[in-house]
Amino acid sequence: MNRTSPIDLRTAAPDAGRGLTSLRFFPALWVVFYHSLAPMVPSVEGHRSVMHKVSLAYVLLSFFFLLSGYILAIAYLRNGQGFQKSKFYLGRFARIYPLYFITLVLDTPDWFVAHARGFGGFVPGILPTTGVFAEHLLMLQAWLPWQRGIDRPNWSLSVEAFLYLLFPFVAIRIWKLSSRAVCLLAPALWIGGQLMLLLASGYFSIDALLWVPLVHLSTFLLGIALARWQYLNEHRIQSWPNSVLSLLLAISGIALAAFIRWPDFFPRQYLNDGLFAPIWALAILVVSINDRWPAKLLGNRILRELGDGSYALYLYHLPILHLVQRLPLPRTWAVYCLYIALCVGISVASFRYYETPLRSRIVKWQFSRAQRS
Repeated sequence: MNRTSPIDLRTAAPDAGRGLTSLRFFPALWVVFYHSLAPMVPSVEGHRSVMHKVSLAYVLLSFFFLLSGYILAIAYLRNGQGFQKSKFYLGRFARIYPLYFITLVLDTPDWFVAHARGFGGFVPGILPTTGVFAEHLLMLQAWLPWQRGIDRPNWSLSVEAFLYLLFPFVAIRIWKLSSRAVCLLAPALWIGGQLMLLLASGYFSIDALLWVPLVHLSTFLLGIALARWQYLNEHRIQSWPNSVLSLLLAISGIALAAFIRWPDFFPRQYLNDGLFAPIWALAILVVSINDRWPAKLLGNRILRELGDGSYALYLYHLPILHLVQRLPLPRTWAVYCLYIALCVGISVASFRYYETPLRSRIVKWQFSRAQRS
């Protein structure tokens, strides 16, 4: 039977559907606000309710890890033909590492200047800075969170590297499961992940539980399970009326609104590590169906370009912030809007003129090398 996926794979290797591509921009922008609003507009700190809402961006961590597992499964497993681990790893390297390296280099001088006094000066600070840079270069900062700090958001890429390492071994097994088995596995993954946090909280600090890659594994695997269930039930999903899609999105929106209204009701370590994963799964499921209204609403060209640049926005915004902070500029809303526009513009340009061409060259190099061997 010829299956038609709700994910548009014409831009695969791997990429999300049109709606999901656009959707990625909004969580990334919220993270930018979280890191940059108070430093750029100090007057906003007087509005504690606003700052409190902005600071809740950490709830989005599980969204990114769930979406990562989902997209990788759709892109690499839906054809049922398997894949070579070496090609998968090189493809992931080509997608994330070139930009990761550039932003790491860009932000290291700021980290060094900020810590030089604590190291006793310029020369004594070179060695510890080199050590921290090497740790980040090897993407180990999530395992050693007390050492992280260069372009701080990139700790999640350290987690992703661990998840990518495991993907070929666990994803194929999940992809062989029946629809019923997936329906049993998904809640087991979610509940198991939360129980692991509950047990670990008696032995580790909250900070340790926020960063360690192992605690994010269940959310990543839940994304793979969601992709498998959707693939097995795609014809049924395509027949869902718009009222069902609207209801599922409403449930996601109400849950997020409830969190924003009563954030202290939820322990932070659970929010960081997958408590809202079922809510994100509903939103991803609905928005991924390209022919339906949620995807069409998010599917215009401008939003897709913003979504394509969301990864770059996530990594570029702090190095740009640190540069802007050293310029003699007033800390006003006008300057902040220019900063946001600069971050978004650079991110979109980076995807188009740096990330995509370089990824294409790496993939072509891999193909030509395979042809010669």
